[in-house]
Amino acid sequence: MFVLPTDVKFASAETPPPLRAAFGEFVSCFRPDDERRELFAEVTWSALHGMAVLSDSGRIPRTARRSGSISSSLRSSAARPAPSWRQ
Repeated sequence: MFVLPTDVKFASAETPPPLRAAFGEFVSCFRPDDERRELFAEVTWSALHGMAVLSDSGRIPRTARRSGSISSSLRSSAARPAPSWRQ
């Protein structure tokens, strides 16, 4: 599923109902009053997809494969001040 080609159409009326339902579960994780909740669900899915592909290929060290470890690293990284070139 993660690296094989597919003819499945995502985000369309042709998306199979089980896939739409699964994506709906991601969407339901975000506040219903936030108009960006589908965007956040897409980003969440893409992050999980990327982590699965990188883990499978050995590019994420075994010690960092727990999502808590990765998310903690991302949070601590995000808490740092922006580089001067980004200000």
